[in-house]
Amino acid sequence: MAKQQKSYKMRGFKRKSFEEYFKQIGGMETAEGVFESEGWKAVLGQETYITMGSIKLPQVDVEITCEDDIFGKFTEEYKLRFLTAGG
Repeated sequence: MAKQQKSYKMRGFKRKSFEEYFKQIGGMETAEGVFESEGWKAVLGQETYITMGSIKLPQVDVEITCEDDIFGKFTEEYKLRFLTAGG
């Protein structure tokens, strides 16, 4: 089956939040920062920090790969979980 991939630069959440989310939805950590389950895979980058004015925010790159038939629903649920005001 064909797959789709999407990368996100996530700000304002610690890496641990993504690890917990992917485990909660059934993912198994198959390597450091790599979570997989039937039909999907998520790869987490290292947690870095950016400065916006006087605010220091965590930033994590997240790459999601899903089979075509679940891609839309999976990514929408992911985005809703990490939805923030202004971003």
